[in-house]
Amino acid sequence: MDTSETYIKMCDCPEIQEQWLPKIGVYYQWWDKRYKEVRQAIWTKGCASNRIGFRQKFIWLPRQDQIQKMIGKTELVFCIYQIGSKWGGEIICDRDQIFSVEASSPEQVWLAFCIWATHKKVWDEDIWK
Repeated sequence: MDTSETYIKMCDCPEIQEQWLPKIGVYYQWWDKRYKEVRQAIWTKGCASNRIGFRQKFIWLPRQDQIQKMIGKTELVFCIYQIGSKWGGEIICDRDQIFSVEASSPEQVWLAFCIWATHKKVWDEDIWK
């Protein structure tokens, strides 16, 4: 699971954070803004009752399977590969259009795919454009 500074920045956007609706019994990982560290837990009843303000305190770091669910069923063709320590990927939209990305982790590749497929934005070192 990617917990790098880049991945945290990539996740800290409304397109991702607004989709975080914690469910009891599900494992989550997040960046705690107060303590400046990654935390992880299975969401419990006590956590669920303390949801007021959780978006101001935490940055949800979705797992790869959670990102894939955000994309949903699609006709897009995905290809993900690893070259050395770098990850890359392509989405083939039609015969004339290919979206390519290079990243440091498979989560970053999938997140880039998700934001591009759902919002037509790309990661530009510090911000989604």
